[in-house]
Amino acid sequence: MIRRLGLTRSPIVGTGFGAVAILSLSSVYAYIDPDGIDRMTGGAVPGASCPSTSSRSCPTLGVEAASASCDASEDVESVPTPVVGTSALPDCCQGGASGRSALLASLALDGFEEGAGDRTTTVGDAAEGAEAPTYTKDVAPLLQANCQECHRPGQVAPFTLLSYEDARTHGPDLATVTLDRRMPPWLADPEFGDVGFRHDRSLTEAEIETFQAWVDAGMPEGDPADLPPVPEFSEGWALGEPDVIIEMPEPFEIPAGGLDVHRCFVIPNPLPEDAEVIGIEYKPGNARVVHHVLGYIDISGEARKKDAEDELQGYECQGGPMIDIRGDLGGWAPGANPDFLPEGIGRILPKGSDIVLQVHYHPDGKPEADVTRIGLHLAPKDRPIKKALHWWAAGNTDFRIPAGDGAYEVVADTLPLPCDVEVRAVAPHMHLLGTDMTMYAETPSGERIDLIRIDRWDFNWQLQYMLERPVVLPAGSVVKAIAHYDNSADNPNQSVESPIDVKFGDWTTDEMCFGFFASTKVDQDLTEGDDDDLHLLFRTQLDEAYKQMEQERRSRGTRAGDAESGSEE
Repeated sequence: MIRRLGLTRSPIVGTGFGAVAILSLSSVYAYIDPDGIDRMTGGAVPGASCPSTSSRSCPTLGVEAASASCDASEDVESVPTPVVGTSALPDCCQGGASGRSALLASLALDGFEEGAGDRTTTVGDAAEGAEAPTYTKDVAPLLQANCQECHRPGQVAPFTLLSYEDARTHGPDLATVTLDRRMPPWLADPEFGDVGFRHDRSLTEAEIETFQAWVDAGMPEGDPADLPPVPEFSEGWALGEPDVIIEMPEPFEIPAGGLDVHRCFVIPNPLPEDAEVIGIEYKPGNARVVHHVLGYIDISGEARKKDAEDELQGYECQGGPMIDIRGDLGGWAPGANPDFLPEGIGRILPKGSDIVLQVHYHPDGKPEADVTRIGLHLAPKDRPIKKALHWWAAGNTDFRIPAGDGAYEVVADTLPLPCDVEVRAVAPHMHLLGTDMTMYAETPSGERIDLIRIDRWDFNWQLQYMLERPVVLPAGSVVKAIAHYDNSADNPNQSVESPIDVKFGDWTTDEMCFGFFASTKVDQDLTEGDDDDLHLLFRTQLDEAYKQMEQERRSRGTRAGDAESGSEE
């Protein structure tokens, strides 16, 4: 039975301490929203807030980002496409160029444009006497497996790679971006740690050499009989017909230009009982303007209140859902493929809850409309889930990167884990100045367990990495993240002409340091009556830590006041 769920009208709030929300294990690889930290805490961090004003400018975009809404000059009808080198530009708060458009601009500048096939490239000479690779036999299979999901009509990539002519036009640039591993987007070091990642899209050295040798040989087409069958990209539901389809009841209109739009849409969950979600598939209604979509579960009713305060459909939510969330429903970003969770793993969707969709829209130069849908696959009654998946993070929110420092180190960690857990996915997160991050765990016995290392951070490709098998961490273990930042004038990702001190904050031009991980409880069996309490354990532990910190702060203030009073006497 398929149930189509509607959504009521509503919206607006300011930017609280938003959510760095992670796309779920239902996505092969995905983008992480770079706008806050609710993902870690499940809500606003006590005592923390987003600055009400920001005076940082985005000189490349010609826009001054000021106030919580990042208002631009009234005569700025649209934000121009940035002109950049090989690095990304900031989102300029919630407006400006999205990471996606900045990336596409950088690729165009580096040769991904029409006519680039006439360029020369610095690739090695083809081995003498070796048979030259051909498009049909060697190159086309690599493009089909790693590139065509995005490089086809109607998708985010700026050109197609479906034919020999397409590949020949961009051949030298394919050789260049594969050689330096900018494409396909996969940042994790494959040699780090004992557990690999599912859906690894990185190329082997032999595959990279294939592109080099093909270009060196003059990009021959080869025998048409060697061409593999054209892949079929599903226009329907890739996971099959969902059990529940959730959709916006009416189109949401996106303006032709101006600032990016971040909107949360609140959809009541009509299921009469708690549901177990084992597969999630997002269907953006308009991939030309949908930058990414994130799903949350709200049991507090706060999202409905925010929805009711706005005359438009949904409510403004640049920094995340801006409520205490119960859990997540994954999300979508360009290139993300849906997938089912491992057997026995799922998410609990409580009856009476609300589903909150946060959609990031990026204007494309003409008026557009979107009706995004989600397909949910529920666990069969005869195969209920045993473990519930939840995200948490090693985080550091108290740091300042000095201007001019090209290798500033920030260390983040969790509190000792409250129970035995199985880590199933990891997702490092930084902003523009980040250069590298390593995530690992230390057990109570002192053993170090490596999780992921990214040696060359790219803000535009913040992926979620699904482990081939779960990594078990005993209670008391600490998950750590060590990150480095380049706040020097030599960093092409600088958002200002002259470096200034940069501290933790929600805006893209601020910085963050989080090492996110998805986990389940080792001993959990929901079929035996165990509670879905992992998120609650994490959250309670963090709340208690904040209370202790606040008590210590007040105690220090009292002692300081007593000392001052005594000196006056």
